[in-house]
Amino acid sequence: MGSIVETIDDAGRRKILEKVSQSFHYAVTHIDQCNSTQILVQCENEVDLLILHCPETSHDEVLSLALKVVDRYHIPVVILSEKELSPDLRYEFHEVMVHNVLYSEFESALKSIIKFVLPQTKLRLKQTEFSQTSANLKNFSTDYAATQLLLTFVEKLNKTNTFDEVHVITIESVRELFETDICSIQHYNQQRSFSFFCGLSDEYETRCVPFCPWNVDDIDAKPTEFLNIEYSELPQFEKYLLSQQSLKSCIYFPLTGQKRIIGTLVVYFNEMHALSQEKIKLGRALAHNLSATFRRISSHTQYRNSELKYQSIFDNVVEGIYQSTKSGKFITVNNSLIKMLGYDSEEEMMQLNLPVDIYLNPEDRYQLAKEVDEHGFLHDRQLRLKRKDGSIITAIMNDRAVRDQSGEFLYYEGTLVDVTEKVQVQAELEQSEKQLKTVINSSPDLIILKDAQGRWLGANSAVETKFGLRDVKYKGRTDQELQAEAKTNKEFFEVSSKYDETTWQQHEFKRYEAVINKEDEPLYFDVVKVPSFTDSGSRWILVTIARDVTEINKDQRRQLQLEKKIQHAQKLESLYVLAGGIAHDFNNLLVSILGNAGLALMELNPESQVADSIRQIEVASQRAADLTAQLLAYSGKGKFLLEIINLSELVQEMANLLEVSISKDITLVYEFETELTPIEGDPTQIRQVVMNLITNASEAIGKKWGRIH
Repeated sequence: MGSIVETIDDAGRRKILEKVSQSFHYAVTHIDQCNSTQILVQCENEVDLLILHCPETSHDEVLSLALKVVDRYHIPVVILSEKELSPDLRYEFHEVMVHNVLYSEFESALKSIIKFVLPQTKLRLKQTEFSQTSANLKNFSTDYAATQLLLTFVEKLNKTNTFDEVHVITIESVRELFETDICSIQHYNQQRSFSFFCGLSDEYETRCVPFCPWNVDDIDAKPTEFLNIEYSELPQFEKYLLSQQSLKSCIYFPLTGQKRIIGTLVVYFNEMHALSQEKIKLGRALAHNLSATFRRISSHTQYRNSELKYQSIFDNVVEGIYQSTKSGKFITVNNSLIKMLGYDSEEEMMQLNLPVDIYLNPEDRYQLAKEVDEHGFLHDRQLRLKRKDGSIITAIMNDRAVRDQSGEFLYYEGTLVDVTEKVQVQAELEQSEKQLKTVINSSPDLIILKDAQGRWLGANSAVETKFGLRDVKYKGRTDQELQAEAKTNKEFFEVSSKYDETTWQQHEFKRYEAVINKEDEPLYFDVVKVPSFTDSGSRWILVTIARDVTEINKDQRRQLQLEKKIQHAQKLESLYVLAGGIAHDFNNLLVSILGNAGLALMELNPESQVADSIRQIEVASQRAADLTAQLLAYSGKGKFLLEIINLSELVQEMANLLEVSISKDITLVYEFETELTPIEGDPTQIRQVVMNLITNASEAIGKKWGRIH
């Protein structure tokens, strides 16, 4: 289908144009007449015909635009007007390419132009890509030999593929057209390797600075001739360098790109030399073709470099890249995919049947292809594939369906990334994380992880149970936020947050005891906080480990009380031992006193006053012996001697000993039965029992005031 660009401002005439164009299979693009820049940009594409609306007041502007399109793009132009125009077309080429059509004859004239004129114009332009120059030459040069010579050079330029080939043809062209061997091509804003010099010294090539006698944006610039270099407007340094070469005159021909001047062809002469207009036109035509050739080679070079670059990327990218048919055959594969699947060559891959040879489950291929057909693409799909040796790999696939302009399916295109090792590592990490989580959750201690801002990252089951957070989303929240959510032991959060900042600042673990006061009894926690920092020294994670030591504290207190009782018992035992030893030694002394007193009484007269005194000694000694017996009974060293005992009398005899055995703040009150029945027993043991009862009662009262009945 061809392309027509038009600027018609009348909707009815545009409909006529669209109707005629469609009958000849041409697409129509409308552009506003005032936007000449957009018209030129559009003409850079493959346009077959340009139709310009020509108002009565804009003949010159429209004609200028038409000639510019013809000269630059070789596109035929139709100028529509109400009245017939008489444009001054100096060249035959313009007369062939520019057509004036009246609106009254628009439809019939348009059909004739599309049906007959366009094919003839295309035929005339077919000879060469640059036939504009050839057509111009036949008109503006009467020198047939020079014209044919330039056509030959143009034909040679069309066959060149490198800048070196262009340089050789340029030297030959300059020599034949201008009868001089001295010339240069100098590029602006390009590497010096793109420029070349012929007949000039190495010093000039090294030191010269490309000079542009035009505005670089003026793509319609005309050649500039300097008949006398010495008195010309060339830069002084340029004139100096040229004078060193004994050059007298030169002419600059602009080399144009699509939107600016890209360089210049300079021809030098040893004598002052004025070129004829015919020669200048020939040089301009040569420069025009050189410009086109440079653009062509540059574009080809860029395309080739781009192709090589993307081919290099295709061959060396880590991901496996492929194109495949709907039936399950590879069209294209890169080296990474060949290596990934363990094959030796691309040819070997081309023979594979994808569902059977590549997919672990052939059904996967059909299901994936169906999904791509329905949605147009496949994104990050994980699947298992078979390698040549039968081993299994896990890969991530991205795939899309490529279609032509009409929507017909062409092929599948996508990438494969081997993530086998990554999946294995991920599985191991998940297993390790699961095991670690199990260990942490099985710990009875409270374990909490926080970030540098105090937000909770995680906690074990003991924390969730202890604070009633099992149904609370606590991750990402601070102690202050969770304090309102916690169902029990809320005071812990307040205490914990106070120590967080202290721990961070100390850069080492901190241990403290947290006490939570409850109504029934306080709870005690042994808390350890451990900060972790990144390699750069910034805060990372704070680990809090808390253990409920309430029961341990209770056990410690009970243990302390038991130890005190044992110490008290040991003291009593020591006292018993001391009392027994003293009683034993004192009893030995009493035996001696009683024995001597008895011997003395036997020798004295019973009526003697001395005898009464000795008898008093015997009574006192006997009472002392009774006291000694009580001490022995208290120490547990007495003998079992059964006697008939009156308990009231026995306790009364022990009154003095009992009173000294209890605290001074305790009063001992006696209430004896007057007619108490006697019993048979060991007085010493009875005394020990009474002593123990009184002592236990005293210890029960403690240091407080009290009475024992």
